[in-house]
Amino acid sequence: MKVGLLKFRFGLSIVSPKNQASTYVNTLVKGTFGYIDPNYFATGKLTRKSDVYAFGVVLLEVLCRKRVVDNSLDCGIATWAQDSIKAGRLKGIVDSDIRREISTKCLKQFAKIAERCLDNYPKNRPMMAELVLSLEYVLTLQENVDDQRWYESNKYTN
Repeated sequence: MKVGLLKFRFGLSIVSPKNQASTYVNTLVKGTFGYIDPNYFATGKLTRKSDVYAFGVVLLEVLCRKRVVDNSLDCGIATWAQDSIKAGRLKGIVDSDIRREISTKCLKQFAKIAERCLDNYPKNRPMMAELVLSLEYVLTLQENVDDQRWYESNKYTN
């Protein structure tokens, strides 16, 4: 048997056969609390979309500057952030330093990306390649805003 694909998961690695027809692996549930895809936890099926879920949690950690398990929260960061966003409190969960720098449009786009990663239905989550493109787009938007801010602040100094 040729071994080709090495699947990485936060705290879990699985070696699987090359050109495997199945898009998931059945395993005993292992992983780091807070990053574990609830679907994987329920079914034992580890998929590429399980990694997308974990990546969404990382995006929230960055945005909120909180750890995945934070003693100041009654629940995990994913549930807390999703509930806050649904209640219209997106700006309230964002780290104050980030909130001062990020444009509203970029903040909403970034949060939307994280939310898509955490979708309850794995098939609705984006592929990692799509995430890269989406994050690059948000970065470009923010760079344009930063350039405009710089231009406005230096417009009359020359």
